[in-house]
Amino acid sequence: MMIQSAADIDNTAELKQWLFKENVKLENAKAEFSDAVIDFEREKQKFLKMEQETNSHNRILQEQLRQEKELFEKKWKILERELRQLAKDKKQVDIDRQIVARQKEQYRKLNADAASRTDYKSNIKPDIFFKGVNSELALKKRYKDLLKIYHPDNMNGDKDVLQAINAEYNYLKHKYEN
Repeated sequence: MMIQSAADIDNTAELKQWLFKENVKLENAKAEFSDAVIDFEREKQKFLKMEQETNSHNRILQEQLRQEKELFEKKWKILERELRQLAKDKKQVDIDRQIVARQKEQYRKLNADAASRTDYKSNIKPDIFFKGVNSELALKKRYKDLLKIYHPDNMNGDKDVLQAINAEYNYLKHKYEN
């Protein structure tokens, strides 16, 4: 057996005390590390939840975008179709205008006096203005277009032609309403 000296005992006591302090420090560090791990896990869960919410929100936005794009394409096709129809209607109105102009000119040539020149309107066949109209909506649309063309305030406008248009419009309007 070895006999320990007082210096060795003091060193051992200091070593034990130092080891005890280091052990306390390690335990504190271990507790702080455990707390940091728990905080990290909480932050990780928050982040994952935020990521899920963001992904869900993005899916909703993508679906809305897809629906809006689909709606836009449908509207675009409708606009294209209506534009083609408008071009056809415009050609028809131009043809009708030429017919009316020819009728006016023929009547003017047939009647020399000033009083009879205004009677040419009675020979105008009003059914040419709404030819091909088969619904109340189409009737209103054609009527508005004709008003823009034949209104007396316009350069080529004519009061008597407009009266004939109004008469035919009122007749057809009552016909579609009943």
